[in-house]
Amino acid sequence: MADTSSWLPQEDVVKSSIRLLECTYDKAQLTRCEIITPSSADWEVSLEGDVDGRVSPYGMEYVYEYTFRAKRALESAGVAVALDRCAGGRLSYYYEPHGTVSLGKAPNPGGDCQWYNNLLTTRKNLGEWDEPGLPIEEEGNSFALKNVRLEEKEDGWYLSLTVEPDSLQVVPTRFITTSVLRNTITSKQAFTNPDGSAIKIDRDYTGAKRNRKRPCPGAFEIQKGNLKTCLVWEK
Repeated sequence: MADTSSWLPQEDVVKSSIRLLECTYDKAQLTRCEIITPSSADWEVSLEGDVDGRVSPYGMEYVYEYTFRAKRALESAGVAVALDRCAGGRLSYYYEPHGTVSLGKAPNPGGDCQWYNNLLTTRKNLGEWDEPGLPIEEEGNSFALKNVRLEEKEDGWYLSLTVEPDSLQVVPTRFITTSVLRNTITSKQAFTNPDGSAIKIDRDYTGAKRNRKRPCPGAFEIQKGNLKTCLVWEK
């Protein structure tokens, strides 16, 4: 996660799981971020907590309470707590199909996603993942969405989409059903209706029929033109 953590200062030679940080801002822009130490000129920190931890239904739980006291008057300043690592990794509960009975706990390495027939902006892509441990599958996605506008009118909210002309007609897509989507990896759950019957995405957001031979990417079935405006929320 280099992009999201690049504002953090370099870690010390001795690795720690928690870092206390002092931050300075210019309006909304972070201009300085440094680790708070006992010799810091601006902040004094006291800690209370159960360092030995306690057992909870989710595993070991640790509760820390930090109190930050400014040593002098400060402007445009603040503090942050960086949790750098968790020992042992994370285990998440998973459940029986369409139920609330837990079947156990399993590692959560990220991934196990299936991206089918999405309409995305030209400024984004699906290749920016943080090293997922499970497969990620992509098919039938279009990056032709140029502009999105949500407008309030008397009867509700209208969504307008502008796409590149005729771009949606050239994207190879498939009619999505349970048989197209593979089961989830951990729980082995198929994508079905609550009663266990197979799903078929044969209608779009507005209720219009999907093109079964080549459904349009995105929430709306746009077969002609490059502009779609529809009521998405009634007042």
